[in-house]
Amino acid sequence: SLGVALYELLAGKRPFHGEHISAVHYSILNEDPEALTQVDSGIDARLAQIVAKTLEKNPDDRYQSAADLAVELKALRSGASAQAGETSRFKRLVFPGVVAIVALVLLYFVSPFKNDSTGDGAADANTLAIMYFENMAQKGDPERLGELMADLLITHLSQSEDLKVVSSQRLYDILKLQGKEGTKFIDRSTATEIAKKARARWMMLGSILQVSPNLIVTTQLVDVATGTIEGSQRLTGAPGETVFALVDRMTGQTRDELDVPVPLDVEPPRPVADVTTNSLDAYRHYVEGLDHTYKIYYADAAESFRQAIELDSTFAMAYYQYAVATMNVNNFAGAVEALSLIHISEPTRPVG
Repeated sequence: SLGVALYELLAGKRPFHGEHISAVHYSILNEDPEALTQVDSGIDARLAQIVAKTLEKNPDDRYQSAADLAVELKALRSGASAQAGETSRFKRLVFPGVVAIVALVLLYFVSPFKNDSTGDGAADANTLAIMYFENMAQKGDPERLGELMADLLITHLSQSEDLKVVSSQRLYDILKLQGKEGTKFIDRSTATEIAKKARARWMMLGSILQVSPNLIVTTQLVDVATGTIEGSQRLTGAPGETVFALVDRMTGQTRDELDVPVPLDVEPPRPVADVTTNSLDAYRHYVEGLDHTYKIYYADAAESFRQAIELDSTFAMAYYQYAVATMNVNNFAGAVEALSLIHISEPTRPVG
């Protein structure tokens, strides 16, 4: 998939074609894409070779990790900078874009906001599925508060190296397979089915009981195999306490309830606002964008992520998702620009 994205960034077209989906599948399995140097003679031949290796049919012939790919790209950059005959396109657009995408792939796999568990069968050790929170205080959850809290918990708990958290994308995909796409409240029986499909050992169910003047939230931590409740929480927000701060408290209590080993050398998780944003409105647009992305409405997703960035110009996750969405609508320059603007440091964010 990364090779396809790199090829499309460089060539301006996809490597595999077909008039219908079966033809595309045939092309992926049996046909080699046109060499990048034939598509555009200005593309560096060594870069074309690197991309070709990512698209090898045999997985053993590809790069075995994004880190291996990054090493070759860094070596290419060092060599390329010493040559006076580089094309301006390679220097100013193509190479920075490729490096930015690979950097984001690496960031995704090592960052605090990575999370996933896939497949069926026996539960994976130390795997948690967090279901949407039911907003009992506001029928229909018009402000997506239940969805926001669940997604923030997924993000925050995913910082733990000893705990696997099922991604919201995976949960959405399972709901879609069960014909329940778009469902925001999941009953206990459905939640158990989803958690089993995601191979989760535990699942968390939550409810929002009160929104104002202070937020009140309850959660249950359930053993998926036995149905046993292994822990429960009732948290009341202090006056002026933000949703982000409440999620930090929920994360700490959840960690205490889970029977997982805690490596002694692992630092405590950063506050979730530091990992995401401390603007609730920005995060609301971000979650809206994720919904559009899961439905493959990339233009709508890009607009939602753009609005999130407008509210918080240092929201790194929103920049990343905006880049993905814009690339999927063939706006390569916009994707490269978004990736280049990501703040890896710890800037001050606006409160909203």
